[in-house]
Amino acid sequence: MNSPVEDDGEFLSKMRQLGLSENEGKVYYIIFHLKSASVKDIYAFSGVPRNKIYSVLASLETRGFVENSGGKPVRYAAVDTKKIFDRLRAESINVYNTIETYLNNFERHNNIPDRMSLKSYELSSGWVVETHLQNLCSKSKEEMVIFVNDMEYFKNHFSDKALKQLSRRLFLRVLVADPVFAEQIPLPCYLLSQDILKQIGTADDFVQKIHSENRIICLSDRTEMLSINMTERGVTGTVIYFRKQTMFSLIYAALFAHLTEVRK
Repeated sequence: MNSPVEDDGEFLSKMRQLGLSENEGKVYYIIFHLKSASVKDIYAFSGVPRNKIYSVLASLETRGFVENSGGKPVRYAAVDTKKIFDRLRAESINVYNTIETYLNNFERHNNIPDRMSLKSYELSSGWVVETHLQNLCSKSKEEMVIFVNDMEYFKNHFSDKALKQLSRRLFLRVLVADPVFAEQIPLPCYLLSQDILKQIGTADDFVQKIHSENRIICLSDRTEMLSINMTERGVTGTVIYFRKQTMFSLIYAALFAHLTEVRK
């Protein structure tokens, strides 16, 4: 017997996107077009084997796509489309919320570092780097860490007066690669040497890298980092944005557990 409606491959494709199996899509296709159909009608027009019809109908009913009349003979009708999709949307939101909560809890309980960077970009000229450095110092609200690997560049961009103003407004920490640098800085400094980095271990390869490749690094409020480099093109920079309580929080803990204050 021929189907009363033209076979529609696109319909079945859409149903697969909703998670229906091939047989579920075929059965739902017939019920959707006929509005109400008996098991005999469904078997005759759907092409689904007789021994699978009832299990397919039970699955569609459980998933809220069809409902049965409860009479004899039983007839199946398609549930109102709006009702179906209102339910699917609500279920999807609930699933996403549940999984998000699970992942957040899993991450917190297992001390898994958050993804480090949300966004990064390069600064290709000295003027752009200096402008960004000035803006970073102005907009920092709570904390700034400055790592000094090039004393000349540092002194050219941070006067003693500017450092003291920053220290009054922010929790300011200055890390130096060489203890001699501390003699020229009017604030307590912490020595970040290669020996100290070795004590911290391989988890801080990122810190090892910035120690060797950058002139100075400014980390603002643990959410934004500016690293300033000297390349063949001249002064360049890299800006990286971080989430709060990211891997840098773990690096902080490791760093300041080993750092020694440099006394002038």
